[in-house]
Amino acid sequence: PIFIVKRVGLWLNQNSYWQIHLVGRQVSAIYDILVVLLVFLTGRRLYGKWAGMIGAFLMACTVLNIQHAHYYVVEPFITLMVTLAFYFTVRVVQEGSWLDWALMGAAFGMAVAGKISVAFYIVVIGAAAILRALREPALAPEGEEGPRVLWQARLGRLSVLMQIDDETRRSLEAAAFLRGLTRAAAGLALAGLMAIIAFRVAQPYAFTGPGFFDLKLSPRWLNDMQLASRTVSGAVDMPPGHQWTDREPILFAWRNMVLWGMGLPLGLAAWAGWLVALIELWRKRKLDHLLILLWVTFVFLHQSTQYVKVVRYFLPIYPMLVILAGFFVVWVWRQGRRLADAATQWDGLRARQAARYAPHAATALGVVILLGTYLYAEAFTNIYRRPLSRVTASRWIYANIPPGSALTWENWDDIVPVNIDGKDAGREFKFIKTDPYWEDIPEKREALYGWLEQADYIIFSSNRCYDSIPRLPERYPLTTAYYKYLFSGELGFEVYKVFTSYPNLGPIQFVDDGADEAFTVYDHPKVTILRKTPAYSSERVRQLLGSGRP
Repeated sequence: PIFIVKRVGLWLNQNSYWQIHLVGRQVSAIYDILVVLLVFLTGRRLYGKWAGMIGAFLMACTVLNIQHAHYYVVEPFITLMVTLAFYFTVRVVQEGSWLDWALMGAAFGMAVAGKISVAFYIVVIGAAAILRALREPALAPEGEEGPRVLWQARLGRLSVLMQIDDETRRSLEAAAFLRGLTRAAAGLALAGLMAIIAFRVAQPYAFTGPGFFDLKLSPRWLNDMQLASRTVSGAVDMPPGHQWTDREPILFAWRNMVLWGMGLPLGLAAWAGWLVALIELWRKRKLDHLLILLWVTFVFLHQSTQYVKVVRYFLPIYPMLVILAGFFVVWVWRQGRRLADAATQWDGLRARQAARYAPHAATALGVVILLGTYLYAEAFTNIYRRPLSRVTASRWIYANIPPGSALTWENWDDIVPVNIDGKDAGREFKFIKTDPYWEDIPEKREALYGWLEQADYIIFSSNRCYDSIPRLPERYPLTTAYYKYLFSGELGFEVYKVFTSYPNLGPIQFVDDGADEAFTVYDHPKVTILRKTPAYSSERVRQLLGSGRP
């Protein structure tokens, strides 16, 4: 993806450090629009036109995708390539043309080039190959009287046909399946070749090079992949990973997806569609559900049980979950129609009358899902219709805090105020860097006393540190106590001003302080300013923070 953005930046003459990220954001928005189109095309193939149209509408209103369409990050590209690969995987099962096999492999290779963990999609490709083999035709259609016909011809008015007995039929079906497997194996070989070519082109850093056919993997790239794997598993100790301490598996990721990434109407509809599809696959052997269930279930269970459960890591399954939401809306409506039709044969008058309203109830549920998803998207996009909370806080600070005041900022977080409106923060104020992730050793305690003594104002530009560090009270007893006494006012500081930019519909706010940190800190962080009061006492600070470890 970085090569695509670089090329676009060169084409637009906007490839400097201060411009390229803006180009990247525009490219991410284009990726997201293409995902909406692919959701329609894939949903239509799997579940019909209405499911595709509803899915496309819901995809256009999916908040997490809208958010990342504003970012220059890799996930929008990965989501597009995975969705494209899934579309051609469905085509492989339904039609099986060589072009479908090739394009599926190419899209898969591009996806893996963006993020190596997407390689798990090979499970879906393998399942698609088996489904394609099962669709290999074995017999001619049944005749009007029922028996299967192997061969039939006409000689004038004379019709000659050869019928098939059960044993012959089984033999032909087995032979057809073997033919299908042979063709599927060839298709897999083609898809694999295209995937390798796409990966080689899109991820040259994975190879030693310099020639195109020098396919030896780069030791540096392998080390980088191992480091990434160890980081996600929690084996690497880094400050950004502290937030994942003691997060419950599965439920944490599911809650963030349903409440924030999708919103309740869409999130519940998507997982209800997943459940209905699973039941139909199990009870009715409806194999149309197999591929979408494989991908969604595998990725969700794998990622939600990792140490790191960043909400954006689930983006590659969002389009498929949205397709399942579209399927669910249509399924509920059809169930309502079937119930109303069946009720005409019922004996009870009240039951018949109640069943008449089933289609209306199903329609109402669909409206709630679509309208609720749209309104949540509208509420979320309001954060982009006003200045970033850090910018608002910066302007307030320049207007209300005396120049020369001593302001703190936390290592691993952004500095507020920022330079804006011709103001230079470094000239206006004295900044004190604090290091909350420093291990709680005696030297840190003495440094903390000094920071508090010097500071006139303590500024948190997000919840990044004070929400993550207290999750490790045994490791950070001092810092945990510091945050506790600071916010309670016992250290002689008071909360002076808080700046938020919650998603909102008029006066109704969606307070997402409890969401995954990555969902809030980049585009609508909570900025908190605390002011030193006359009650501040260095003796009291030492009394509160001087007991116990370290």
